[in-house]
Amino acid sequence: MTGIFAGSTGLWGFSSAAAVVNAVMNGLGDDDEEPFDFELEYMNWASETFGKNLGMFMTRGAGNAAGVDLHSRVSLDDMWFRDGRKNTDEATALQEFLVSMLGPTAGIAVNAARAVDLYNQGHADRAIEAVSPGFIKQPLIAARYAREGVNTLKGDPLAQDIGPMDLLMQSLGFRPAEIAEIQYYNITKKGQEQAILKERQNLLNLFGISFMANDADANEKAFEKIMKFNEKHPSSAIPARSIIKSIKERATKAAKAQHGLHIDKRLQGLIDETYIDRLTADEE
Repeated sequence: MTGIFAGSTGLWGFSSAAAVVNAVMNGLGDDDEEPFDFELEYMNWASETFGKNLGMFMTRGAGNAAGVDLHSRVSLDDMWFRDGRKNTDEATALQEFLVSMLGPTAGIAVNAARAVDLYNQGHADRAIEAVSPGFIKQPLIAARYAREGVNTLKGDPLAQDIGPMDLLMQSLGFRPAEIAEIQYYNITKKGQEQAILKERQNLLNLFGISFMANDADANEKAFEKIMKFNEKHPSSAIPARSIIKSIKERATKAAKAQHGLHIDKRLQGLIDETYIDRLTADEE
């Protein structure tokens, strides 16, 4: 029954198998290939081989094939552990894992904090949605979809044409399947992008720190890693000018730092440094 209503990707253990395949493929793949995601490739294969509807039925289940996202409601794949694919930061991933293990009480506190953040960003309607119980939250989301379409927090459209049936199902707590798949795709691809950019920045930091510390061995190893990164991601390669610029910026910030702290020069006049100046003066 889970296979019928959640598809093969909703079966227990699918994400574990996908993680193993991803590790093998990303480890054995060519350097110039983009990061491999088994679930996304599997869904592309099913859609191309069996057509959109049958492929969706196989991968996401009968509800999604009919246009309603039942997969996320009845899937057993994340029964014990939530999918953390959107987290590229290990500390954040661990924090979200611990919160999810604490149950709904901790989730309410997290939603309240998220609501405050949304309100401060100018999304008062989404802040109300975040702290509302489900029977109120879902109709509010449907009303927002009807009013402005389906947009990201930055206002970029995900989908504009939302039919009456889609709005009705959303008000009952079931997303349109198309929106669910678009959000899944965006999260997956954004995670891959952020992982590459994070690796790129870490290599620049490693090279800069070893260079300023005059550690020749560490600097040589950092340079070798940069060369491997450039071979693997030629479109995001780290040219020599970026390395030089990174070192210059690091040296400039280090020279301007006071007590290990660097403050934007445009805001230095607004920051009260009386306490630290008095403290360091006493030490001297």
